[in-house]
Amino acid sequence: MNGWVVLLWSFVAALVLIVVGIFVALVLMGRINLFPAAEPTIAPTPEVTGVVDPTYSVLVLNASGQDDLDAQMRDTIVKRWEAHTGKRARLKETGERFEELSETRLGINFASEAA
Repeated sequence: MNGWVVLLWSFVAALVLIVVGIFVALVLMGRINLFPAAEPTIAPTPEVTGVVDPTYSVLVLNASGQDDLDAQMRDTIVKRWEAHTGKRARLKETGERFEELSETRLGINFASEAA
């Protein structure tokens, strides 16, 4: 019975050597990488939102009738800017408010439009 035990263990040892040999061959061929390089993880980019900074004055519009900008379009742009910022538009040269200029230029009364 001692002979059979030795034969069994020799088969187990041979099988282990064959498996280890195959593993080493795969490592040497590059099929198995024991220490893979870490792949860089891509960090999610935060969403960028627009921020309105009202701490400095902005030249909203620098156009005149000679620049071929429609007066109605110019007035609409200025009104929207005023509504968005809560500030009052003024003419840079004279300091007149937009409402005063519109009343004298076009005969529009903004007080009656707001009502």
